[in-house]
This record gives sequence, structure tokens and C-alpha cells, in this order.
Amino acid sequence: MLNTSHLSRAGLIFANETNITSSGLFGFGLCAILVNLFAAGHFPVAPAILAMGVGYGGISQIVVGLMEWQKQNVFGAITFVSFGLFWLSLVGLIVLPEVGYGTLPQREILAAYLFFWGAFAGLLLANAVKISRAVRWMFLLLLGYFGLFFFGEVSASPVLFRLACYFGLASGGAALYEGANLLIRQIVERSSGR
Repeated sequence: MLNTSHLSRAGLIFANETNITSSGLFGFGLCAILVNLFAAGHFPVAPAILAMGVGYGGISQIVVGLMEWQKQNVFGAITFVSFGLFWLSLVGLIVLPEVGYGTLPQREILAAYLFFWGAFAGLLLANAVKISRAVRWMFLLLLGYFGLFFFGEVSASPVLFRLACYFGLASGGAALYEGANLLIRQIVERSSGR
């Protein structure tokens, strides 16, 4: 394992829970908003969206999850690593067919994909009872997002699909709110010497 203790002593790295968690929440929130603006039809898919999904949504959240694991925060580790892998799989669903690896998933397969991610979001929501209200809202909105996408795929309903996008936007907004809240609190505590 990489030893970074000399960096912490030098004041270069502050490995406390707040800044790690904020980064993961920002990654999730920004990706959720960007992807759902695309999915709602506000602009076409672009390399910037895919790069954000791989970099800030995927890789960054996996790194944050591993840092949470090191801090023995199992909930944070499972959440961030899992959603990092979610973003990578979502980009894969879009990109792989475009470069000749398979075809876009059939409606039933995509519905199953969404169903299981929704069930996972529900499990996280049930375990987030002692976390902030914004995080509980984020998971509740995420559960609605996956549920509406699932039913939209099953019924081929563009209304449910579009409504799901707005749940995704709101979930991303809740993640950004909580990430900013944690970051601001850390800055205030550090500047007041606590």
C-alpha cells in the first residue's frame, strides 16, 4: 500500500472523511445532472458526457470508495465503488455498440439492469437512516429514478422516461448540495481552528 503519511504531516493531504465524501458526492451529482440533461433531450450525447462518466463518475468514485474503505466506512466504500462501476457500465452500454462490440441492449435486458440498480439504491436508502437528510433524499430520488426508468422501459412510455430524467436531475442536485455542505463545513471548522 502507498504510504502517504509524510504528505499528511506536510499539510499536503488532509485525509479526513469530509473531503473524501465531498469528492464522491460531487462526482455523482455532476454526472447525474449531465447524463440526465442528455437523456431528457436537452442536448445530444457528446464526448464530454462520456469522459465525465468515465473520469469523474467512474474512476473518481472508485478511488473515493477505496479511500472510504481505508477509513473503515463500509457504507461509503460500497456506495462509491458501486456507483463508480455503474457509471463505467453505463458508458459501456453507450460506447461498446458504437465501436462494434455488441448491440444496444434489448428493452428487457435494460429493464433488468435498471431494476437491479433500483433495488440496490433501495438497499442503500434503507441503510442511510443515520446519514444526512440530503443523502436520504438523494437515495430516495435515485430509487424513483431507477423505478421510473424501469417502468418506462417495460411500458415503452416516453412520459415515464422523461419523468425519470427529472428524478435523476434532482438526485444529482441533492448529491451536490450535500457535497457542498460537507465541504463548507470543513472549511469553516478548519478556519475556526476546531
